[in-house]
Order: sequence, then structure tokens, then C-alpha cells
Amino acid sequence: MKIALFLGAGASVPLDKPTTKQMKEKLTNYSTSNLQDEIFQSFIIHPKFDDIEYILQSVRDIQNFSNNNGGMYFFENGKNGIFRYSKATVSFNEFTDKVKEVAKTLEDKIFENYRWNRNSNESLLKIYGKIFEFLKTKSDEIHIFSTNYDKAIEQFCNLKNMEFICIDGFERNPSHSEFAKWTGNFNPITDGNKTNIFLYKLHGSLNWKVHVDEGLIRTNEESKPDDHNFVENMVIYPTISPKEEESKEPYRTIIEKFKQQMQKLDVCIVIGYSFRDSLNEIFVDFVSSGGQLADISPNVITDYRTHVLKMKVEQNAINEWKQLPYVLDKTSTIKGQIDTILIQKRLELETVEEIINDVGFWLLPKDPSQVQR
Repeated sequence: MKIALFLGAGASVPLDKPTTKQMKEKLTNYSTSNLQDEIFQSFIIHPKFDDIEYILQSVRDIQNFSNNNGGMYFFENGKNGIFRYSKATVSFNEFTDKVKEVAKTLEDKIFENYRWNRNSNESLLKIYGKIFEFLKTKSDEIHIFSTNYDKAIEQFCNLKNMEFICIDGFERNPSHSEFAKWTGNFNPITDGNKTNIFLYKLHGSLNWKVHVDEGLIRTNEESKPDDHNFVENMVIYPTISPKEEESKEPYRTIIEKFKQQMQKLDVCIVIGYSFRDSLNEIFVDFVSSGGQLADISPNVITDYRTHVLKMKVEQNAINEWKQLPYVLDKTSTIKGQIDTILIQKRLELETVEEIINDVGFWLLPKDPSQVQR
């Protein structure tokens, strides 16, 4: 049997990493001591921007507009004073310059909030230690897909380096021990009794950088580099899908690997993912072809049925679903098989064993009518 893990932002919450909504809430207390801060807060507190994805998308939309013909017209003909704040009144031209600083501040905050903190090592080992032990007993390979920027999985493998090897498409050159270079190869490694963990970071990582000579490399540093030889951070910042960067390398190769692996899987366990990305069709294809899916998050019933099944959901249904620990969905034609279980729980140290037991009970038996609980 082949089982894979798909990690969204909620999978890192017990490791002190915020969801995009929690990050917005953290930034609501940002200072408004000057005009730039006031403009920044006007994005953060906007009532229609539910989380950082909506805020960064709005910033990107403004930047794209300012660079096209419509924006050119506004630059040349717009009247001064079209944006009014308590600290000042600014023209469209001045406003777009301020928006660039908003984007930079948000990007800096993403690095600040998602870089690894060693204080989370203990929780990491306890939670993912249990998850990986479960996967090892059920699957001959461990494949992990993640939209997260943090290095939780890499850190786990480092801490448990006598048991696990992380394979992520980068290869280290002995002459450049400070970094590893992107090759796109996810070939298994034979090293005693160690287990290979294949890691596919679909939206990049805080420690992926583009070097002017070396190309894409994985460094040890989870920050924006001051060195001018690093020309780009390889992170797809959180925006509303479709994310235009997904068509570029290395994301295109990693997403293609995701598609290929999903075609080989029997079970995919999804943790803390809201299904708001363009990756949804891959999950639909997986289930419709007979794959089994386990989705775990506090709002998974609403998220899955809204974004994957494209159901029109009434508020009273959402309120009813919030009271349920899980829902079973049969969305394929495979007889006698539960195709999808939506486990409405938050991944925490206190719940991880319970979640593992739920997954093992509901998904792995091919004929649930033969099992009594």
C-alpha cells in the first residue's frame, strides 16, 4: 500500500506557525504612527480581506494595474488627493509607491513568522514521530507534499537522522557544504535501515534562494539575504489561486511530481489544508479514480464540500457540520469503499493519536461493513 501526506498551514499550527488568517490577526496591532503604517493597516483591517492571501492578492492587483495602460493613464491624468488618510492625502502615483512598501513589509513578516524556532523541536518530534511511525507500518514509501514554507519536515529528519533521510530535489556538493543545488531528482537513497522521506514543497521554502552563479540552491538561512549574489527568494507568497508562479520552475516540476505520485497512491492524508488552491483538481482526479482521501482540519467539511465538490453551502448546513467530528463521503464508483473521510479536528499533540486511529479505522479497511467499532 502507498500512503502520502499532504500538509497545509494547519499542520504547522501546533509548531507555533500561524495560518494566513491568524497572521492577519497578529498584524492588526501593527503601529500606525506614520502614513506608511496607516496605509499598511488599511489593508490589514479591510473587512473583505479575510486573511493574508486576500491582502497580498489586492496588493499584487494594484501593482499589476499600475504597470499596465490603465495605470499609465492614472499616473498621467489622475488628480492629486484621490487617497485620503488621517496623516496625509496622496496621489495615485504616491499611493502605488507606498503599496510597494506594504508588499515588502508583508513578505518580511512571512519570513519572520514562518522561520523555524528550535523551541518547537519537542512538539515536532512528538507529533510527527507518531505520524511517521503510523505511515511506516502501512506504506513502503513516505511521500510528503506541502504548501508550507517552514522546514518542519527537514528539521524532523535532521533531528532523527539515524532513522530518516529527506529527499527534496536538491543535492549537496561536497565542495560546497554550505548549500545544496536543485536537480529536480527525487531518487531513493539506500543508507542502512533509514527510511526515505520524499518531500515536495509545492510553494517553495524560506531557505530556497537563486544564486547568480549557482542557480537555485537550498541554504541554511531562512531570511532574505543581504548578499547581492542572491537575486531571488524562491517562495510563492500566499495569494488567491491561480498562483502565476506555479507555471515556473521549480514549481512546475514539483507540481508535476505531485500529479504523478497521486496517480500511484492508495491513500492520501491531508492535514490543515483549506482547498483554495488550483491543486484541487488533482484531488478530484485522485478520488474519482479510486483513491482514498482523509482530510483533517477544524473546518474541513465546509472547505472540502465548498472548494472541491463545488457545493452551494447554506449557513445552516455549515452550523450543523461544525457539530460533527467527521463525515464520510462516497464520491467515486468503487463499491464497498469509503472514499473520503472528513475529520473535523485540529492537529495537536493531544489529538494526534486520536486522528491516527480515525484514519486507520475509516480509510484503510476496503469494506467498512465488515468492521465493527
